[in-house]
Amino acid sequence: DPFKDIVFSARAVYVYDLLESHILFAKNEDERLPLASITKLMTALTARDYMNESTVVVLSGDDLLTEGDSGLLADERWRLGDLLQMMLLVSSNDATTAVGRLVGSGGQDIEPSIAHARFIQMMNSKADELGFDSLEFSNTSGLDIKETENDSVLVRRAGGFGSARDVAQLAVLLW
Repeated sequence: DPFKDIVFSARAVYVYDLLESHILFAKNEDERLPLASITKLMTALTARDYMNESTVVVLSGDDLLTEGDSGLLADERWRLGDLLQMMLLVSSNDATTAVGRLVGSGGQDIEPSIAHARFIQMMNSKADELGFDSLEFSNTSGLDIKETENDSVLVRRAGGFGSARDVAQLAVLLW
């Protein structure tokens, strides 16, 4: 067992051999945990499934208001496939917002908040369709959502949840 002497500080681990299609090591693999930027994997898969990668995305100023700055500019034009690659490579929150707006709108001119809500619903439906019971998404980036509770207490809620096993299987699909 090559993993017997390795100490993992992670709360959950799932190591899967793609070539041999078997589990090499697992620890708490079904525990549902916050996903953070791993959420972007489902954003990419959902976008690819619902819209052609050659579709042109025109970035809006609102897309760039999301926390973090990956160097994107308003009115830039990107092919969806290129924007997805960039989103995953630099973990661009701006790109996830633009992708959610475009794909959620279905190319229609609708309110961005409605488009984002539709896209998040599409992400959750896709997870259900694939049998990823632990995956649940509240936004396209995985950023924590800040909410005020009882008019004074600021509460942070993860933008996505899932298990190490389901995330690994999602990565296999993207591969």
